[in-house]
Amino acid sequence: MEQRSYESRLENGAWVTGQSGGRIDMDKPGEVFELGPDDEAVILLTTGRHPIKDILEERERQDEKWGPVPRLGHTSGKWLKILMEEIGEYCEAELEGIGYYAEEKELIQAAAVLVAWLEHRASIRAMQEGTQ
Repeated sequence: MEQRSYESRLENGAWVTGQSGGRIDMDKPGEVFELGPDDEAVILLTTGRHPIKDILEERERQDEKWGPVPRLGHTSGKWLKILMEEIGEYCEAELEGIGYYAEEKELIQAAAVLVAWLEHRASIRAMQEGTQ
């Protein structure tokens, strides 16, 4: 079996490297659990979940709270303010050292805001193209 390199992030935030024949059986969240088809490491969050699932769930939560995109009246400046607020909340969590869960929650929220912003732009563009 071919040996492949991988990186894994430990709970203390340190990165370690190792070798595998393609599958790494690690159950601890935050560590690599498998090498993808292109030797791309798949990393779980400390929640034990894949980050994309968490981001998509956060997008659903945002739509329930604020309504679906496009959010008329949201300019690029407004989206940027929302994103920077989420980044600021991550920075506060990091500086206060309140743990990976809180930090990841803020990063997931920031990533979901970026996705919403992209969805908003695509919706606006589609509306404009439909009226031209």
